[in-house]
Amino acid sequence: MLCEKCGQREATSHFKQTINGKTTVYHVCAQCAEQMGLNNLFHGFHFNIGDMFGGLLGSVSSGSAPSLERKVCPECHSDLKSISETGRMGCARCYTTFRNELLPTIEQLHGRVNHQGKLPRSAGEEARKKAQLNSLKKKLEEAVRTQDFEHAAQYRDEINAIEKGMRDNGEMV
Repeated sequence: MLCEKCGQREATSHFKQTINGKTTVYHVCAQCAEQMGLNNLFHGFHFNIGDMFGGLLGSVSSGSAPSLERKVCPECHSDLKSISETGRMGCARCYTTFRNELLPTIEQLHGRVNHQGKLPRSAGEEARKKAQLNSLKKKLEEAVRTQDFEHAAQYRDEINAIEKGMRDNGEMV
């Protein structure tokens, strides 16, 4: 979608404005958003997402063993201390390197650590079946954990039926 202000660049910022109960949505490029002052919406509040994320990481890592503070990312050489101070990863590999230390914070922020969003229409039937299988397997684990064996058997049967159908169609299970 092109910027609604300049009509030349790709719209990357989307914001809503409500006046007297009427909401208008604007789609603008980064340059126009900056000209309109939309990039500094939190400026007057002294709000910094890095500080907030760093604070959460700091609370998780404050009780950690000294060996964790010596742990460094092999790619960018960031350590957990610098990440917790800035709230920023040095590179994509930091997520793998510090996975165990980051998971509690990510779960605290998002409520879960696995993506739970919708599948795009273009994903296809096989992707939908795999997502359904994953959901059923989680439900089965929870039913077994809570000793709800009636539902566990139902989930097991649904999983088996989907997997059989996928095998019969030559899809990967």
